[in-house]
Amino acid sequence: MKARIPPQNILTKQQRQACVEYCEKLQDGNNNRLFKLFCYHLNRDFHFGADRLSRLIKAVEKTTDEMKTNEVFWEQLDREMKKIGLQFEDEEYEDIIGNWKKENQIE
Repeated sequence: MKARIPPQNILTKQQRQACVEYCEKLQDGNNNRLFKLFCYHLNRDFHFGADRLSRLIKAVEKTTDEMKTNEVFWEQLDREMKKIGLQFEDEEYEDIIGNWKKENQIE
């Protein structure tokens, strides 16, 4: 007889939470590295100073907070990028909205 273990029961809650925390820590590290790269090049190539770069970082952090409460944030941002003339690949909106609803315990 084969036992079927539901996917949510393969790991304990504590193990799942540890995985989530680990992934968030990795993401924070990657975000920090990207900020450093952008700040480096904005300073070196476009002469942004420390004050301007600090304002940029604060603005991005504020926008990140907005992202957490706006389920269509990435769709709106993709439209803004197109208006500017930057051709980023569009986000997978259904995946993002589904994840946003899960994170905010909607449905």
